[in-house]
Amino acid sequence: MDVDKFTLHNARGNCIARPALCAFLYSDRTVHELASFAADAIEHYMAYIGPDVLKTYVGNNGELRDFSSRKLAKDLKQLRSFPTTLGASWIEYDSDPDGWVGEYGVLLYATDFSAYEFERESANLLRLDFPPDFLQTHGLDSFIEFIIRVATSFPFESGNVGYAFKRTSGTKGNATRAVNRLLPRYLGFDPCYQDAQDSMRGHTFCAHWINLINDRLSTDLGGFDSIAQQLSGADVRRIANGIIIRGCKTPPIGDANRQAPDIGWLPEVARILRPTRIDLSGLGEPDFDPAPWLARFDDMQVRPWDQSK
Repeated sequence: MDVDKFTLHNARGNCIARPALCAFLYSDRTVHELASFAADAIEHYMAYIGPDVLKTYVGNNGELRDFSSRKLAKDLKQLRSFPTTLGASWIEYDSDPDGWVGEYGVLLYATDFSAYEFERESANLLRLDFPPDFLQTHGLDSFIEFIIRVATSFPFESGNVGYAFKRTSGTKGNATRAVNRLLPRYLGFDPCYQDAQDSMRGHTFCAHWINLINDRLSTDLGGFDSIAQQLSGADVRRIANGIIIRGCKTPPIGDANRQAPDIGWLPEVARILRPTRIDLSGLGEPDFDPAPWLARFDDMQVRPWDQSK
């Protein structure tokens, strides 16, 4: 992948968004129900990427601090014995030593859904980030096995994995307009729009390289056998707590200017998931209508799953 054309910088040359391979897991469980599972997932991630990759974390008051094994141990301990007096957990680690947007990262934002009225519609989010060339350096099969292992240990409601325009809590606002301008062309990318979690309860986001749906949502969509039959040219598997759907062999870029030859079976995945698709009024800016983008695959034809001509 030509990374340069997808990397966004501010006026001072600092990275505010970059292409990454991101896994998003949304859950309707409260933070108290979810916390210990989140600890397991983060521990799986750290074992997979290695101990010296992450460099910074965001403190409770938003300040940037140096990441360490001590900080990780403290966070995991709290998650595994999450205090009843706390109503939320916010964890954000990154690999950029200067606090901008690195290739690796962890974001956990989970609450008890009691603070605001809108939280009745929201879901909690765990996001795990990797470099865009991670499959080339670590292997496709190994990565799929990792995703299944994490998804099996985390009570997701829905999830998606693929390329994203990764942003952090510190850069998401500044990068919004530039990211949204790229979305209509590069159909395989997720906008990494964290506020989507405010409306994700009972929903899927949209078709991606990998989609995850729990047993309840899969039943609402016709069940495993029906989904697998409709996606006969894709990779559809049962896992312990739902279904994993891989719409094409490797993550697509989906360049619309080149007829998006690498999107595989994502059009059919989109049509299957359409009844549960999230409805958003914006993607961080009032003049961007996300509806056409969310429905971008609906009327497209499937392509070869292995991205061959």
